[in-house]
Amino acid sequence: MFRGLGYASVSVPPLVVFILEALEATIRVTVPISLLVAIYPLGMLTLVIYCLAFKQGMSINHYLEFAKGARSATFLILFGSGIASFFPIFFGEPSLGSSLLLISFGSIWLPSASAAGPFGASLIDAREQKIPAFKGTTHTGIASLFLAFFLKYREPLDPKWRDAIAIIGLGTLFVLGWVLLSISGGFPAPLVGLSMIVLVPVSSYRLFATVVKRDDYARIRDILISQSSTNSG
Repeated sequence: MFRGLGYASVSVPPLVVFILEALEATIRVTVPISLLVAIYPLGMLTLVIYCLAFKQGMSINHYLEFAKGARSATFLILFGSGIASFFPIFFGEPSLGSSLLLISFGSIWLPSASAAGPFGASLIDAREQKIPAFKGTTHTGIASLFLAFFLKYREPLDPKWRDAIAIIGLGTLFVLGWVLLSISGGFPAPLVGLSMIVLVPVSSYRLFATVVKRDDYARIRDILISQSSTNSG
């Protein structure tokens, strides 16, 4: 249920944008660029709202499932944006399609970063521990990378520097896409989408700090180090 909810929450707003683009290209319906730009990031905003609304006693596993669904949705959005990128050419806004494609590709890490907080909590709760930490840019690999940042420990980050560079590269594409949209005339609406690169990790950290005691930080660090060593071996 929660995985499907995450999938729908993140995918529906961009799909609405793709449909509007198709209508504009085929039957010449005029849709303001600012409206398209304002709708597009609403899916990622649900990740932030969910994290900020999370309270003690709520199920960690529910959010982990929500984030998994959101992660899957990003690949659907990327596929859809690749197709829809051609539509704006027909109504004189070719940069709109390429910008949304850059944003879609650059945002595939955001649900995993959002899952970092609950992922950390799951590592110390045997009832909720559903997923191990993996290396690379898999869902749990990215979550464990951000979790290491949250913990402010260098040791878990040492084996992950290549993964961190990959995330920085994706983040750069994400920012570039929103900047191009601003230049295309969508300003100030792109500021909402651009803010997701900060709001998603910050809200995830807020959840982590809410549900995990500082006394457990060292324990989580040791789990990350142990699993990173196992995965790299």
